[in-house]
Amino acid sequence: KMEGLMQYGPLIPLTPVSIESYSHHVQDASLIISTSANLESQTLVMALGGPDIFFSRFAPSKGFDSLPESFNKLLIVMVLIGLSMVLRTTKRIGENRSVKLFWS
Repeated sequence: KMEGLMQYGPLIPLTPVSIESYSHHVQDASLIISTSANLESQTLVMALGGPDIFFSRFAPSKGFDSLPESFNKLLIVMVLIGLSMVLRTTKRIGENRSVKLFWS
């Protein structure tokens, strides 16, 4: 408990909220199809069975690979432009020094 670890249990507890179709029942599911979505952390799931068709986008509770709406994109562009300018300047300085060392 001191390390923040869970106590050992022989079975993993299954909570209804962790099941994708926790509030829907798919009668006699005969086919389950899963494919990736545009984001890494998300997947699309379709279950077919009997008269039922279930489709859902499954994602973690915290989207770690998507930017919030309040993300400052202009700041990132400005930082990238500034870094590229610094890299070009240091490259020119390094080239000038190497030429001077070569000829002296």
